[in-house]
Amino acid sequence: DILGTQDGGRRITTAKSHLDSNRKNLHVIRQAHVKRVNFNAEKKATGVTFMLNGKREYTVQVSKEIVLSAGAIGTPQILMLSGVGPTAHLKKHGIPTMLDLAVGQNLKDHASLPVVFQIDKSTARKPTEEELVDAMYNLLMGRHSKLLHHEATSLTGFINTTSKTGPNPDIQTTNFYSLMQSPELKGYVAATGFNERVAKSILAANQLSNTYITYLLHLKPFSFGHIELTSANYLDKPKIYANYMSDKRDIDTYVRALKIYSKLPETKAFKIREAALHKVDLEACNSLVFQSDDYWRCYIRHMTTTVYHPVGTTKMGPVTDSQAVVDWRLRVHGAQNLRVIDASIMPDIVAANTNAAIIMIGEKGAEMIKEDWEQNGARKNTHNEL
Repeated sequence: DILGTQDGGRRITTAKSHLDSNRKNLHVIRQAHVKRVNFNAEKKATGVTFMLNGKREYTVQVSKEIVLSAGAIGTPQILMLSGVGPTAHLKKHGIPTMLDLAVGQNLKDHASLPVVFQIDKSTARKPTEEELVDAMYNLLMGRHSKLLHHEATSLTGFINTTSKTGPNPDIQTTNFYSLMQSPELKGYVAATGFNERVAKSILAANQLSNTYITYLLHLKPFSFGHIELTSANYLDKPKIYANYMSDKRDIDTYVRALKIYSKLPETKAFKIREAALHKVDLEACNSLVFQSDDYWRCYIRHMTTTVYHPVGTTKMGPVTDSQAVVDWRLRVHGAQNLRVIDASIMPDIVAANTNAAIIMIGEKGAEMIKEDWEQNGARKNTHNEL
C-alpha cells in the first residue's frame, strides 16, 4: 500500500488523526484569525488577541503558556506583529520591539524542477469515461485513483548526484504519470502556475502520447531566504523571499541531476516504453544547445518551482546563535510563557518530505510541555536559560 498520511484509502490531516473532539480540555474556535500575542512589561506572554469571523475582536488570557503552531509562514508573521523580530524591520512598520530576534530569517524550502517525458507513443490511449467518473468520485471522497497519479506519486526515488556509492542522496524524485489527453494534467498545469507558453508546451507532450513527469527535489539546499511583513495589518499577507538557486552550489546540483535523468530514455526499461525527453518551449533557452550545461542552467532559472516545504523561520538554537529564536525546549528566547512548535523551529531542512518530521516536532513538543509542568506540579526553568 501507499506510504502516506492516510486512513482507509483517504488522506487525512493531523486534525483527524490526533485531535479528540471529546476531550474536555480541548476547545477549537473556527474562523478565528490571530492578530498578536500580548506581553506585559516583564516580557511574559499574557494572552492572544484574535478576530472572530472578521467582525469581533477577542482577547484570551493565558494561565500557563502560549504555543504558536501557525507554520513557517504564519508563525513568524504573528511574532513580528507582536513585536518579536528584527528591530529595524519592525520599526519600518511602526511596531514597537518587545524582543529583537531573527524572526523570519533562515527560510529554507525544497525547490522542485520538472522533467517531462513522452512515453508509450504507439500504445497511448485516452482515459475512458468510466475512469474519469471514477477519478472524480475518488477525488471528491478524498481517495486516490489510478487516473489521479496515485501509483506514480507512490514512486519516490533518491539519488546521490556526486557519487554512485555515496551514503547521502542530494536529490529526491516525485513521479507523475498521465494518460494521453488526460484532463487531470490540464488541472495540474493550471495549478502549478506555468505561463501560457510553457503550459501549452507541456500539454502538447500529452496530445499524442502518455506522459511521465519527474520532479527533482534538492534535499539539502544551500540557498536560503526570509519572510517580511507587508504592513502592521494582520490581514496583509507577508512577503516571502524564497531565494531559490541564490547559491551556485544548488544550480550545480540540479545540472548534475538533469544530466542523469535526461539519459533515462537510453535505459532498457524506458526504451520498452518508447520514452523521449520533451523539450519544453522556453523562449529564453531555445537558442541554446539542447541539454548543454548552459541550456540546463537556463532551464533551471525558468522552470524551478516548489513543493511547499518551508521551514526554519524561527530557528532553534542556543542564545549565543544570533539567528536562533527558540531554545532546545522550543521556548522563545527572552520571553516567558511562549513556545513555538512547528516547522519554523528547524535549524535546517530535513532531507525528505517534511510532513513526518513536523508531526514528530509536535509530539516531542507536547512531551516537553508535559515534562515541564508535571515536575513538582509547576513549570521548570521559566526563563529561557540554557
